[in-house]
Amino acid sequence: MVKIMIAYVKGILAEKGEGYVVVEASGVGFEIKVNNDTITRLPAEGREVKLLTHLQISENDRVLYGFLTSKEKETFRHLISVSSVGPKNALSIMNTMNLMELTDAVMANDVKSISKAPGIGSKIAQRIIIELKDKLEYTGEMLFGETVFNESETDSVSEAAEALEALGFARTDALKAIRKVNGADKMDTEELLKAALKAMKS
Repeated sequence: MVKIMIAYVKGILAEKGEGYVVVEASGVGFEIKVNNDTITRLPAEGREVKLLTHLQISENDRVLYGFLTSKEKETFRHLISVSSVGPKNALSIMNTMNLMELTDAVMANDVKSISKAPGIGSKIAQRIIIELKDKLEYTGEMLFGETVFNESETDSVSEAAEALEALGFARTDALKAIRKVNGADKMDTEELLKAALKAMKS
């Protein structure tokens, strides 16, 4: 069997639909499944676009999935490597949470947040956490306008997250709020806790 590889599709964005786009390249229109966040970040129809792609081949179908960054594509492939998580489930998860939220949920054993994705029950969420904990990692780059940091690098971040948990907030929500605080990694625990609570209310 010949293995078909389509690393990316570059061309004119011909159409945007619900959960898919059509990219015209060399006279061929490629229908590509994408998550909701990707659609909002794409240019207007008629503009040039480049999507990194994953080709999913099954007995009766050939489906292209598209991503704007290599990190998104890598995360999608990590998700579909988990038993019982197919491409549709992976896309459902990526529609429900962005990459950093997913990483936070996995690192914090937050089954509830992952289970919010349609089609994902608690057993599958637990399996995702177990199998991806060593594969997902913070990269130190900027994602979705939020500061990314390694929680283990600063005691104040960890202590503030624990304090927010004690107040009844989910670990994932706590880390998300802390990430929105400018200079979070330089604050002491009390300052960071106050700033994070303010971020949660805004």
